[in-house]
Amino acid sequence: MINTTSKHPFNLYYNAGEYVKICGTQDGYFPDFGHHVANEMGGVWLHPIKLLDGFWLKVTDMDRSISVWSRADAFTNESWGSTFDYGHGLSHIPLNIKRTQFAPELAKGMVAGYKLHHTRQGELRLKLELL
Repeated sequence: MINTTSKHPFNLYYNAGEYVKICGTQDGYFPDFGHHVANEMGGVWLHPIKLLDGFWLKVTDMDRSISVWSRADAFTNESWGSTFDYGHGLSHIPLNIKRTQFAPELAKGMVAGYKLHHTRQGELRLKLELL
């Protein structure tokens, strides 16, 4: 993980293949920012078309009725894409999540995967929603 400082209000990342570009913040969100197209630069692009404003994972613990929109605790920029680690930002849900994503070099698409790890003993009933 690289710790940097910036004058920008967000810590941004950029994953790019030849066709698809993914631009968001290191907490896993896609806030409104940008000056080329005012407040529209974040998200998933197949230039000149913006495909998605972003994507977000909502996690609900069905037994305790706790719902959270996941926010990454750690970000790693890899040579092939990015990884996001979630745990502390999931309230009191005993769960760790690792998100990996990349834009393949010569494909008009992107890949995002989530790996979930239950951190305690016993059953955990979840509802996952991808927006």
